[in-house]
Amino acid sequence: MKEFIINNLDVFVTILGFFITYKLTAKTFGNEIRKSKIDQNVEAMHSLPLELCNMMSKVQKSQGQKNKVSADEYEKLMTKIFAYGSKEAVTLAVEIQQTFYKVAKTNDDYGQYLLVLFALLITQLKYEISDEIISPESWFKLKINDYDSVRDNIVDEINGVINTLGLNKKFIVKK
Repeated sequence: MKEFIINNLDVFVTILGFFITYKLTAKTFGNEIRKSKIDQNVEAMHSLPLELCNMMSKVQKSQGQKNKVSADEYEKLMTKIFAYGSKEAVTLAVEIQQTFYKVAKTNDDYGQYLLVLFALLITQLKYEISDEIISPESWFKLKINDYDSVRDNIVDEINGVINTLGLNKKFIVKK
């Protein structure tokens, strides 16, 4: 038996090498497929933050009026988020949709709350695309003239949504 193993050691080494090569190739192939899927998702999502910024501007301008965001435009955007976004992005999209349902049903003003949800969704998508965190309050600083007078209220709303929906704690805005 010992003599058989010694005489056929090169065969055993070849078989072992083949098996290891096969396993490593399969693992590399699987990693490439995952990387390709991630790249496709990022490509599909890259325009979402800009589209959401535009939608936020329309929502802000339409406060107190009939919504200027078309149903088709909104549906396409939310479908894209549902298809390509993370669990957190989908959670925010669902909360936005539920809030729109409440607005339609009760006619209450959820304007600021909706803007906070949109700002957090932009922050979440930007984080998913670039691994970079921008403050969710940045949009408000850009768009609201007297932001300092409403900052505390908006920051409380942002941080409340982050805690309620279980979003990334790095998004919390410091007072």
